Amino acid sequence: MTVTQIATAARGRWPVILPLLGITVPDNGRHGPCPHCGGDDRFRFDDMEGRGMWICSHCGNGDGLDLVKRVTGDDVKKAAQVVAQVLEFRDVQDMPVKPAKEKPRSAT
Repeated sequence: MTVTQIATAARGRWPVILPLLGITVPDNGRHGPCPHCGGDDRFRFDDMEGRGMWICSHCGNGDGLDLVKRVTGDDVKKAAQVVAQVLEFRDVQDMPVKPAKEKPRSAT
C-alpha cells in the first residue's frame, strides 16, 4: 500500500489508531498535553474531515500521519507502515468510521 492509500484507509479511525500506538490525545477538541513536545496545555486534536487533524502552539499542526511521524521520529513511509499494521487489527477493522467534522465555512 502507498502512503496515500494508508492515510485514506485511516480516515475516520484516528481516535482508535493513535491510542493503539501509545499516542494520547485529549477528547473532543479540548486542550491538553502535546504527545510530541509535552507542553501542558498547548495541544488540541480536532480530527477535521476524519484526517486526525491536530494543532500544537509549539509544534505546529498536521494530520494523524504527521503526528505519528513526529512522535515516533520515523519518516513518513515508516510511519505509514506502522499505521497500516494497526489498521489490520480486528478491532480497528470492525469499528464504524467516525463521521468527519467538516471545516468551518468562511462567511461570504
